[in-house]
Amino acid sequence: MRVYFKTYGCTLNKADTQIMKFILMEHGNLIVNSEEDADVIVLNTCGVKETTENKILYSIKKLDQNLSKFVVAGCLSANTKKIRAITNRPIMWPASVDRIVDAVNSAYLGIPNKEFKTKWAKDSRGIVNAGIITYIPISEGCTSACTYCFSRIARPLLKSYNPKWIVEMVRDAVLNGSREIEITSMDTGAYGIDIGTNLVDLLRMVLSVNGDFKVRVGMINPQHVKKLLKKLVEIYKNPKMFKFLHAPVQTGSEKVCGEMNRPHTVQDFVNIVRTFREEIPNITISTDIIVAYPTETEKDFENTLNLIRGIKPDVVNISRYSIRPGTKSSQIKQPTTQVKKDRSRRLSRLVKRIEGEVNRKYLGKDLNVIILSRKQYAGKNQYVCRSNNYKQVILETDDVLKIGSHIKINVYDISSTTLFGSIC
Repeated sequence: MRVYFKTYGCTLNKADTQIMKFILMEHGNLIVNSEEDADVIVLNTCGVKETTENKILYSIKKLDQNLSKFVVAGCLSANTKKIRAITNRPIMWPASVDRIVDAVNSAYLGIPNKEFKTKWAKDSRGIVNAGIITYIPISEGCTSACTYCFSRIARPLLKSYNPKWIVEMVRDAVLNGSREIEITSMDTGAYGIDIGTNLVDLLRMVLSVNGDFKVRVGMINPQHVKKLLKKLVEIYKNPKMFKFLHAPVQTGSEKVCGEMNRPHTVQDFVNIVRTFREEIPNITISTDIIVAYPTETEKDFENTLNLIRGIKPDVVNISRYSIRPGTKSSQIKQPTTQVKKDRSRRLSRLVKRIEGEVNRKYLGKDLNVIILSRKQYAGKNQYVCRSNNYKQVILETDDVLKIGSHIKINVYDISSTTLFGSIC
């Protein structure tokens, strides 16, 4: 059969899509690049935000009305009730990626109301190489129980993949031309807790793979960074590591942090950032903030603004709090839409200003970058590159440059999210 994938959400979903593609191809199926060319469509969904959920549910409704054959996979599968109100097509939970052949066959044959729900994720058998960037999943689930989190419902149990399998996938990706390896999970810091190892030991194995590549580690919750701090800082000094740390603090209020049932404190996050910056001064710090959590007062929100002013992260991912079905926070009195909008706008303005300030220090600097993609813009070649600390750099030139090659550039302009460079 010809199968098309539409993937929403995080890098873990992208990695799951690569696994499902591999399994389907192993069984003689063909992966195609458009819905029109497909016999079956697989929607690998995300349930983190209500706005994303509504967008996906609209797509499901349209596909159902068009009598398309499709599978609903990914985290939104946990909201079975809403999906079943729209369609009787197969539903496949995230831990069931190894059942993708059965799910696609059920969709093609029109078998109604099939649901594939596996308790434990199996060690995957392979990954379809995505090209210059490959996403490698290292585990399923996490150890936290945050009150607002829907992903924890969809992926409830921690299952760490065999480190030998992970290293094998990295080796295969590098041999096939990948230059950026993204280690991904719901929480990479939880890796190994269930099998007697940890993220640092895994990274040592990954970094021992021969080849020209760099590793970007996905989101690590602060409680795990704190536990591994000294060893993690040392492993980050390896030249094959992108100097990029994504540790979500979610709020600047210790009170709200506790009410969210986050297993860390705001001060833990501050200490982590301070330690990394002392040892690796140019490291890029990325964090996440949820604004207008139900118990957040104006004072709590001011604490968040003050945290961002003090830390000055390179990247802040802002989410307006939204009710997610089945979560504890959905039972609390909810903030008004106006409060959400107001606080989101205020934080966004601050973040844009700080991100611009942080990037301005790169003006006039020479940076070594790796070229990851190319597109045509106004008749010129425009290359998307990454610096050693994972800053996005746009390089515009008449020259034809090799994707995956290294080059030195000089930064002549910046925005809050991007550096612009020319060849030195």
